[in-house]
Amino acid sequence: MTELMNYADHVHAMLEVERHQAANRLQHIMDALPEKTLKIALGIHPDQDGEGYVTLMVHLEGPDVSVLNGAIAQWRTLFDGFIPLLLEGHADINAANGEDAEFIAGDILVDSAADWLEAMWRAEQSSATDLPVSIFCAEAFGTRVPRSVT
Repeated sequence: MTELMNYADHVHAMLEVERHQAANRLQHIMDALPEKTLKIALGIHPDQDGEGYVTLMVHLEGPDVSVLNGAIAQWRTLFDGFIPLLLEGHADINAANGEDAEFIAGDILVDSAADWLEAMWRAEQSSATDLPVSIFCAEAFGTRVPRSVT
């Protein structure tokens, strides 16, 4: 279990490095939020190959989604980078848990990213809108998504 907690801490630390930039992008999105927006969804998009690339992106929902998301296109991506699925020297996640390490690491990556997104939203934007806000993962990873933030 310690290996898993170390990996979760590692994911959080890597995202935290980008927090200021992500918070600024989120503020720009809120300033440019189209009136027809009905919901804000914070998406976690891990790569399908399971190599550790992940994108955290804002999705607006409402009529004419492409127009809504086009209005925030330059700020939508809150994080786009590589977070290794296994820490160097900690490849025992597989053996320690008796399961597929890539799947477990993918769950931890998504759950940790979701926790980080929720904490950042609550700290930076919780009073900025009355719209419903949710977090989801587009792939089959994560044990605590989808979830509502508001």
